[in-house]
Amino acid sequence: ASAYTSANTPASCSGATVSSSQINWSWVSGGAQNSFYASNTAGNSNWIPGLAWSQSSGFACNTSYTTSVKARNNESDETISVQCSASTSACAGSPVDAAYQWCAANSNTVIFIDQSSGGVGGVTGWTWDFGDGKICPATTCNAIGYNGTNQHPVHQYTGGVPPADWWSAGAAWQYRRKITFDNTGRAALDNFPVLVKQTAVDIDFWAHVKSNGSDLRFIDNNGSSELYFELEKWDYGNQEMIAWVKVQQIAGNSNSDYIYLYYGNAAASVSSKLSPANVWTNNYRLVWHLNDNSGHFQDSTSLNLDSTAETGIAYQAAGQLGYGVAITAGQNNYITRMDSGLLRNDPYTWELWYKPTNISATAKQIWGESVRYSIKNNGFTYFSTNTSPQSLNYTGASHVNNTWYYTAFIKTDSGNNRAKIYRNGILYGEQGGSDKPSEVSAWTWWRVGGGFGGTVDEVRVSAGARSADWIAFQYCNIMQTCTSYSAPQTDYTVILTARDAASNTDQSIQTVHLDPVAYGCAGLGCEPACYTPLPCSTSQCDNNANGFRYLQTRASICPDNCHCPAWSAYQSCQSSFNNCLDASPYRRVECYTGAGCDTAVNVCTCAVGYAPNGAGGCDLREFTFYETKPLGSTQLSLKWQKQGAASSYSITRNSVTLDVACTTDPCFYTDTGLTAGTTYTYYIFAHVGGSGIYNSTVNPNPACGGSPSNICPLAGTTDSVVSGLTITPTCGQLELKWNNLNVGGVTGYVYNIRKSTTDYTTAGVPWLVITPTECANNMTPCTYQDKEVLPQVDYYYTIVSEKDGVESLDHAEAKAKSYCYQAPGWEER
Repeated sequence: ASAYTSANTPASCSGATVSSSQINWSWVSGGAQNSFYASNTAGNSNWIPGLAWSQSSGFACNTSYTTSVKARNNESDETISVQCSASTSACAGSPVDAAYQWCAANSNTVIFIDQSSGGVGGVTGWTWDFGDGKICPATTCNAIGYNGTNQHPVHQYTGGVPPADWWSAGAAWQYRRKITFDNTGRAALDNFPVLVKQTAVDIDFWAHVKSNGSDLRFIDNNGSSELYFELEKWDYGNQEMIAWVKVQQIAGNSNSDYIYLYYGNAAASVSSKLSPANVWTNNYRLVWHLNDNSGHFQDSTSLNLDSTAETGIAYQAAGQLGYGVAITAGQNNYITRMDSGLLRNDPYTWELWYKPTNISATAKQIWGESVRYSIKNNGFTYFSTNTSPQSLNYTGASHVNNTWYYTAFIKTDSGNNRAKIYRNGILYGEQGGSDKPSEVSAWTWWRVGGGFGGTVDEVRVSAGARSADWIAFQYCNIMQTCTSYSAPQTDYTVILTARDAASNTDQSIQTVHLDPVAYGCAGLGCEPACYTPLPCSTSQCDNNANGFRYLQTRASICPDNCHCPAWSAYQSCQSSFNNCLDASPYRRVECYTGAGCDTAVNVCTCAVGYAPNGAGGCDLREFTFYETKPLGSTQLSLKWQKQGAASSYSITRNSVTLDVACTTDPCFYTDTGLTAGTTYTYYIFAHVGGSGIYNSTVNPNPACGGSPSNICPLAGTTDSVVSGLTITPTCGQLELKWNNLNVGGVTGYVYNIRKSTTDYTTAGVPWLVITPTECANNMTPCTYQDKEVLPQVDYYYTIVSEKDGVESLDHAEAKAKSYCYQAPGWEER
């Protein structure tokens, strides 16, 4: 038998750091034992037949671990443990790289997806500065209705803190576009009328601008100066805007000068800067856009030099910009303006766009009379006068039928090369000494056409010789080659600061745009990767033919559609269930798809302002036009139910459209400036995105509504005013008569009479109130005998109708005096 040896506790224990993933443990025996049991907080344990243990598994970098060691003898007696601690070395890692993606969920909510990487121990912290004074971590990290973390926040912008360079007076405007000019290699241009266009490709603009364009504002790059502009064409239905904006200065030799177009304010009225005469002020004598549909062509300048006769033309032909005028070939077909010295005094500049259809070797007059400008196909464009045989011919300017050209003809008043012709912004020729071309003292007429066949557009005459840089920029601006448009802007600079376990940081700085059209979340592919609802289909659990399914429900650890862990975190309705219950986590729902579906919350829920259409989709919810109510003789009050998805409305009154805003339910609007005793018919259209819905009504029998295209009008009548007031004088009294308004079923009118001996008055407490007691319903006229009068004194009477506590704006008035003789005073006797 072997000798018995007691078990002795190890004398000591220590750990030595080897690397970021390895620690060597050792201990000193307390006796003769050489078998030891070691375990540590990394989850490792083992019987060690010695005094050392090299451990290289289960460790994380830069982490402290504790190991416990105990001894055991041959009789399996074990001792208590001794403990020692050591740490792995610092983590190896690349520098922190802060990065993120973002998308606009709607016009004020942005979803941020962190993509930061690297760092010692990985990225462990995120701080967001959203550019509007709010930061995350904070209570503002996530918008209502969204879930998220500080790593993946959802932020809602209130619009209260716009970008720093936002228009100083434009807090109510939600959108803007930056319009940049490329004037490289040219001199500065002062008070230049710039063309600004918006077409059907500018989707966001038409989605947010008011239907009548009354919220358009053009702001200079100083952020405060509102610019004058003219709307040559505004076609909301076909999505086309042609505007001319007078820019105070386009910087010379620059490709970065700009202005802003602001829009998106439902409460805005038409700008005072919408003034064509104030756009065309820089020596312009005549500007014809030629977009008229009949009659004379209107001049946009303050000089009003409209055309005076039109022969052989077709209005509103397709022009270079919007509409132009088609002129039939022939010497007797033209647009005429009777002579004006404003159009021919040296120096001057003529401009127009033309598209010929009858080019030949024979010159065709396109402009002028006493001074002519003609074109032909052999490369010559020339100028002549009808008082001299001389002509000025230019080579290199051939013409092709059905092609648009821009020409400018300049005549100076002294020196050589007095005549210059430009085409498409380029100088094609200059001729003439100090005595030619000769000028005529007066023209019989001035005209466009007279041989030319084709279409013309944008006819202009300026006093003075426009510079070559002016002509060149005019051409490229109309061609839109030196004018560019930014994406619709409500911009914020967002800064993400990412930090690692060792407190190293990096920043990612980006500009985000509140533009769900151009920067929508669909581009990030958020939803399908981690949460794919099943399509509507039948199953063994459905108890109707179609349109129902069982909705997959996210577990609470899945924050939202864009940020989710592994698929195992989801509770799926595809498990084997014998009984399909309408209970969590399985929810039997009807599927709605298409417009109006609130996919940000639940793909099977209709958004606010929408309702199920019974066919698996969401349609705009009807809203009720409640009433029209007279407020006196010149006003009607309208009341309607707010449409849940709409904040702007168009009210049509007898074919006149009024744009109003409403954000609370119910909505009210007071229509003013109406005619007394007149019936007006109204209907209301609620704007939702690029579409909308007309009102419904409950008053008519049957009720009206149920279709987005069904117009359901309500009528209202303003209160009537007193008429037919006459006064019959007798001795010592005056008899007043007027037409009674309480006739033919109309009731409720009272009459307020005011009386004065100095003048008519409509203010203050009435002298007398006549009720239906004094003038019964259906009794006409009403009469009143005023016996409180003095002989030979003028009395002034006004009678105002009142109904429902509101007086009419208009009144009836008359004066008279009693004809009784007044006895002479003592002095007279």
